[in-house]
Amino acid sequence: MFHVINHIVLEILDHQGARQCLQGVSEMNEMVTIPKDEYLRLKAFEEDMADLNSAADVLARIKAGTEELIPSTVVDRLLEGDAPLTVWREHRGLSQAEFGTAVGRQPYPDYRY
Repeated sequence: MFHVINHIVLEILDHQGARQCLQGVSEMNEMVTIPKDEYLRLKAFEEDMADLNSAADVLARIKAGTEELIPSTVVDRLLEGDAPLTVWREHRGLSQAEFGTAVGRQPYPDYRY
């Protein structure tokens, strides 16, 4: 048996084995004792819900345009050691001059005659 503190809804076994549902367990001094298997099931469920919420947050940011996906070809080039600025510039379809302007740098003058 494990003690679980501060869960809103818990399913437990009473002394006769009948299932009960506790709602609103919110004070720190209230405790519920449940079987270890039930605790592990609830803990896994909690972790799964946290993962789903994180994924939903990312999808919402992608939809809002504040987050973007990076293609695997870009990641592969970075992992292979290509220059990050070159990889990103080419991913964006920018020339060196366009990239320089985009980041606020003036191009070097062309001294070739």
